[in-house]
Amino acid sequence: MLHAEGTRPPYTELLFGRIREIHDRVYFGRWRREDATENDLQGARRQLAEFVDLLVREAGSNPPLDQRDYLDKTLGALRDAQTLQGSELLLALNNTLSYGHRLLNFLLRARGEPNHMSRDFASYHESSDEGDE
Repeated sequence: MLHAEGTRPPYTELLFGRIREIHDRVYFGRWRREDATENDLQGARRQLAEFVDLLVREAGSNPPLDQRDYLDKTLGALRDAQTLQGSELLLALNNTLSYGHRLLNFLLRARGEPNHMSRDFASYHESSDEGDE
């Protein structure tokens, strides 16, 4: 992952730090740019697969209904991202990221933590978009 020169995000100090880091790595990734390459898209797919795998582990086998709903949406979007191409692939990647982010926030709030805000970490990423999640 490329970070802005001389910086490293403080994810290791946070609950679900690895999940947050992967989310932001994808959120700020090159795949979202107009000049994204096939390699950028494949990299986003791989990172999202790891992101979702970690979310599944944290959600457990019997998550609360609100978590289950977003877990199912996240898994469905990731399945789509494995087979689609072009603009449909971009939508599936974005949906995986968005639904997974929502699930991450449910997991954080269940532990008494505030929502994860990617824009709070924008300065740590080389390709930063300070838009909302």
